[in-house]
Amino acid sequence: MAFNEEPVSPLQEQNKVTAMNMAEIISGIQNPDPLVQFQSTQAARKLLSRERQPPIDDILKAGVVPQLVAFLACVDR
Repeated sequence: MAFNEEPVSPLQEQNKVTAMNMAEIISGIQNPDPLVQFQSTQAARKLLSRERQPPIDDILKAGVVPQLVAFLACVDR
């Protein structure tokens, strides 16, 4: 039996993140658009959650950690 990969609810559709490369993630985190920031942060979280060799050093070197920490204080997301 094959499972359908399509979202089954509007919430799943909203949270669906397309694959982004590191440059797109970093650019998106620094983007002034809150939706782009949110999607990029989700992509970074998923990328860092990989079991094998997550690109932690790349995220640190990009200097976006302070911005990611600042996002934690946002109450509108």
